[in-house]
Amino acid sequence: MFGKILVPLDRSSLAEAVLPSVIEASRHFHSQIVLLQVLSTVPLVAIADSEMEQAVLPNISTIAEVLEGEINRAEQYLRRIAARFDGLQVEVSCLVRYGSPADEIIECAREHGVDLIAMSTHGRTGLRRIVLGSVADQVLHRAGIPILLVRPVQQKARQRAVCPEPLAERAGRRNGKR
Repeated sequence: MFGKILVPLDRSSLAEAVLPSVIEASRHFHSQIVLLQVLSTVPLVAIADSEMEQAVLPNISTIAEVLEGEINRAEQYLRRIAARFDGLQVEVSCLVRYGSPADEIIECAREHGVDLIAMSTHGRTGLRRIVLGSVADQVLHRAGIPILLVRPVQQKARQRAVCPEPLAERAGRRNGKR
């Protein structure tokens, strides 16, 4: 059903929260996994005034070194993530792209014949979502293929849910017992 799964990652623990679901799906469907990291491009503004050119335009070799370093870090990160699939007999490929994350995720899915995009979401709502935007929302509405969205539980909320104070102890304190 899901022969190829695209997993966009950004080196954050939030993005990696989708990995257990992807591992489970890859076991069940014998899926190929495509790990993707999209690096944002920094637009360079060229100023026509020749006197300002030297002061404003960065050294091209420095830019190339920075970009090469970013690509290397992204590739190393994706290889570490790919190692989590070792022993599952699953084919994993790693891709690094530049551009708008939502656009690149959608384009990558089309280019590679992906059947499912699996990604985490911050779960922002209201004004925060309007101001900050949502890559997951853009992908969801524009990709045209199934999307698995995982919203990680916040650590504090998880601790409260897993380790609540026993009701009997709380009731005993209220009644002056204990």
